[in-house]
Amino acid sequence: MEPERLITLHPVVYHMADARNWTSIERHGLLSTSALLDRCGVSGERRDALESSHRPTTVALPNPDGPVFVRDQHPLDQAALAGCLDDLTPEAWYRVLNGRVFFWPTRERLEKMLRAYGRSEQAVFEVDTRALLERHVDKTELSHINSGYASQRYPPARRGRFTFVPLRDYTYSASNKIAEVTVLDLVPDIFEVTLRVTLRQRELAERVLWQAGEAR
Repeated sequence: MEPERLITLHPVVYHMADARNWTSIERHGLLSTSALLDRCGVSGERRDALESSHRPTTVALPNPDGPVFVRDQHPLDQAALAGCLDDLTPEAWYRVLNGRVFFWPTRERLEKMLRAYGRSEQAVFEVDTRALLERHVDKTELSHINSGYASQRYPPARRGRFTFVPLRDYTYSASNKIAEVTVLDLVPDIFEVTLRVTLRQRELAERVLWQAGEAR
């Protein structure tokens, strides 16, 4: 897939972050879990556990800017995951997920994620796809499935090394649509490619936190 095709299909992509991480995001941009662990100086057994195993609850990490929060993985059932991996162990799959920043290609997918975490305040980034790709196309990989979800209620999608495909190698079709847009490691310049950020929480009106052209 050429970058222009993705831009035409999805001119805006969305990222959802724990609103408590706003100060960290302002200073450092969007960081993958692994990049957050680097910045917070987490190493050894604690780091290994956070990167290669299931997080049933949100984890707070100490940080000079104030604590940052790593989202839980409760939509990812461990037994279901073990049964749908083709060429990776569950531990390796968690490392794959923790090494990237995720964007939803449609508002519908964003809203599903918001409903799952609606009790807590979320910062929603509306990102200009063209601007994102101009800066990060070589680190952009696409997935045709929701990689962070697996349930025993329904047969989960198969996954493995083949799930995340570099943008230019992705074959788009009606049966292979894009479920996730990801950028490896971090997006330090997220405010340079974002149109606006809103605060969302269940049963409360959407509030604009920041928009392009404003000082932070």
